[in-house]
Amino acid sequence: MGVRDIKTASADGITQGDCLDKIRVCSDEITIIIIQLKSDKAAGHDRIGNKAIKLLYPSLIQILPKLFENSLSNGVFPNDWEKGCITPAYKNKGDKHGSENYRPITLTCCLGKILESLVNHSMITFFDKNNLITTAQSGFGKNDGTTYQLKSIL
Repeated sequence: MGVRDIKTASADGITQGDCLDKIRVCSDEITIIIIQLKSDKAAGHDRIGNKAIKLLYPSLIQILPKLFENSLSNGVFPNDWEKGCITPAYKNKGDKHGSENYRPITLTCCLGKILESLVNHSMITFFDKNNLITTAQSGFGKNDGTTYQLKSIL
């Protein structure tokens, strides 16, 4: 799986043939992601939460790189990782019996989130390296939300 059709003029910072055609999966990056997982977050429908992933880390780190590499090489994201459980979350304001005081959240599989983090990191690194995100674009980089964009035009 990859982004293969990026062929822009060199003035945009990309030379002919530069592309994100392979996302590297390494155990060191997976380790960093697992360490940063918040243990108190709810699990998806598979009931494998971050706490379990952290506890099983020594065993998982042996198989996750191979599993993720296989998924990316074949362009297949497991169906179970795509599923989500939508549940209401109270906004901590107003009457607890009023539906307007709740927002929906989707609980997805934590292993899928780890793979998504790997892909996201690779894409952002590629975009930064090739100057693909301009200062006129917000919401893609760390500490660069759309709020900053709004401030710049006001």
